[in-house]
Amino acid sequence: MSTADRRRVDVVIPTHDAADLLEQCLSHLRDESIARVVVVDDRSSDDTVQRLTGRPGVDVVELKEDRGLAHAFNRGVERGRSPYVLFLNNDIFPAPGAVDRLVAALEASPSAGSAAGRLVDPDSGTTQQSYQPRDIPGALAILVRLVGVERYWR
Repeated sequence: MSTADRRRVDVVIPTHDAADLLEQCLSHLRDESIARVVVVDDRSSDDTVQRLTGRPGVDVVELKEDRGLAHAFNRGVERGRSPYVLFLNNDIFPAPGAVDRLVAALEASPSAGSAAGRLVDPDSGTTQQSYQPRDIPGALAILVRLVGVERYWR
């Protein structure tokens, strides 16, 4: 398979006043499966757009009004042409090969509608606790959460 055939993912990254963070994110996007990167700038007042202007492989969409994250993602998707889309926040730094592995997982399971990576602590490599899978709560657990007991007793 040629390099062009492997480029099957459009990466859509919404951003707002986070030029330095976005630069870090973009520096981690080197997987062979990435066809294009679309950055959707949600009315930043910093120099985000100026930094990206003319940057190879990055398409910039400048929004004229703030209509939320879903709107930004949708405007980015409109620019793409690839069979896969990766929605990525600008504070996520993919590990080498992560995007390629997501594509491989989707292609290995054609009935899958999506694939997702793990959010890991950059120092330890362990899954961030707040993103660990949780059991579906039973009636008692729902009641405990509604009453607010969970804040004091887990």
